[in-house]
Amino acid sequence: SYNLAIIGLDGTFISCQAYNVFNSSTGNANAEAMASAITALDGNQYVVIFTYDEPKTHATNTNFVNAMKACGASSSFPSMINYRGAYILIGKYGLGAGNGVEYYKGDDFGSSGDPDAKLNVLLPFL
Repeated sequence: SYNLAIIGLDGTFISCQAYNVFNSSTGNANAEAMASAITALDGNQYVVIFTYDEPKTHATNTNFVNAMKACGASSSFPSMINYRGAYILIGKYGLGAGNGVEYYKGDDFGSSGDPDAKLNVLLPFL
């Protein structure tokens, strides 16, 4: 699942919303909702997208993937993400695929996930 934090260009916090993409009955709809929230941005804010729980399930939703790449996610998103991996993207809507800053941790441990998939990142613009 993902959190979408919106930060002003001056570093002020605007909002943060969680989107549970893991849930079997609502995960795909939540991925669509996050994609809609991203594409509603005008590019005059930073986005910080970070995962919690399980980010792989429903992450292949086409609109979601396109929105993430519009914010700077690499061409390997989401195939790089393993079950229960940890991911952070710092970018802006309209930045274009591969132009954001990504952090990832999470080895493939199958259905149990990586118990060490944690990230601690200092955001340079705050």
